[in-house]
Amino acid sequence: MLYKPSANAISIGDNLHVDYRFPNTGTTYGTGQDFTADAAGTSFSHAFGALTFDISVTADTISISRFQWEDEPNGRLEGFSSSPSITFNGLVFTDLSEAFSSFSITSVTALPGFDASRVALNANDLSLNFMGLNYTVGESKIVLQAQTTTNVPEGGNTLTMLGASALALVVLGYRIRTA
Repeated sequence: MLYKPSANAISIGDNLHVDYRFPNTGTTYGTGQDFTADAAGTSFSHAFGALTFDISVTADTISISRFQWEDEPNGRLEGFSSSPSITFNGLVFTDLSEAFSSFSITSVTALPGFDASRVALNANDLSLNFMGLNYTVGESKIVLQAQTTTNVPEGGNTLTMLGASALALVVLGYRIRTA
């Protein structure tokens, strides 16, 4: 049976994982946690090394807020490292159930310069690169709409397969009667 990819919101029950990666997407700087998207939404705070984020995931929305280095007071302006040897400084969400297919940025607060060019999709990974950006402790926030890809049977192919099966049964029935 052939399957056709279908874009959906993050599915309820999807298992996800988030890590902080630095100085590239292949190096985990702060190990994150696994979580499951549920109907009521999933929210948690997590310290990735010394940097804490509040993360909330609903069926189609990922919100990241807080952006707090150690115990810096709210309202303080901070920045993410940047140099020629750094290619990535940010969060990577991995959907352990399905591949991400698309995203859109719903809103960005107190994180100047963060735009779609800083978000990358690579199969099951959704990467957010904060390299070189400034943020305001307790005030910075990003809200994304994320879609995943689920394979669903193609209607035309399913009907073709059913028709071929029915024809095979008719031929088999005819052979049994004539034998």
